[in-house]
Formats: sequence, structure tokens, C-alpha cells
Amino acid sequence: MMHLSKQVFLISQILAKIRKPYSDGEEVKECLCVASDNMFPDKKKLVENISLSGYNVARRIDSLSGNIESTIAKRVSAFSSYSVALDESCDTADTAQLAVYIRGVDNDYNITEEMASLQSMKGATTGHLFLMNWKKYWQGLD
Repeated sequence: MMHLSKQVFLISQILAKIRKPYSDGEEVKECLCVASDNMFPDKKKLVENISLSGYNVARRIDSLSGNIESTIAKRVSAFSSYSVALDESCDTADTAQLAVYIRGVDNDYNITEEMASLQSMKGATTGHLFLMNWKKYWQGLD
């Protein structure tokens, strides 16, 4: 029997990439069921067993993000040189956000450039608060 969890991860990744709500997983499942019923009627039960509830999709995306964070932390620990850029922007609700970008190179000259973090800021947004939030993020990588 095919492992359905891999398919759930792949579908969840697509939903996250295109910034769709987690609840859209149920709509995707409905589309898959209709397509499989018409194209592969003998596989319909297999498709019906895929769990794409909002909760399940959210758990898969959370798991994927943890993997990304650990990969970034691993790469950062191998940097021989790096730079960090902090940028403030506002979301649609006018909440200030601190974006942390990191760019580094390891001893094999592999360059990594990533948005390492996006954190909501409450209240005043001073340079001191940016620095404190960045330090908190950086210490969390250890």
C-alpha cells in the first residue's frame, strides 16, 4: 500500500507555498476524489483515505517549517563569514514586523541567502527592540 503521509506533506507544501488557508486541503481532497473516480475508479478508496483536514495540513506545514529552521541553523553554524540585515515593514493590519535576512559563505564557498525570521513587533519599534528581537532569534539557533 502506498504511503499517504508523503502525499499529504506534498499537498500541504503546495498550499503553504501559494499561501492558501489550511482548510483548502478539504477542497483539494474533494477535487482528487472526483478526478480519481473518473480516471482511476479502482484507486478511489486510496484517495478517500488521504486526510487533508485543516488541522492535519497545519501540522504538516509546522513540521516542514521546523525542518527549514534546522537546515538554516546547520548552514549558519558552518559559515566562515556572514552578514545580517534587519528590515522593518508593516503587514496588512498595520502591525510592525521585523524581517531578518542572513547571507553567508562556508569554507567551500557555498553561499546561503535566506530570510531567517519574520517577527511581529508590539508597541514602539525602536532600534533597541529590533536588536533585542534579533538577539533572541540568534540565540534560538544554538
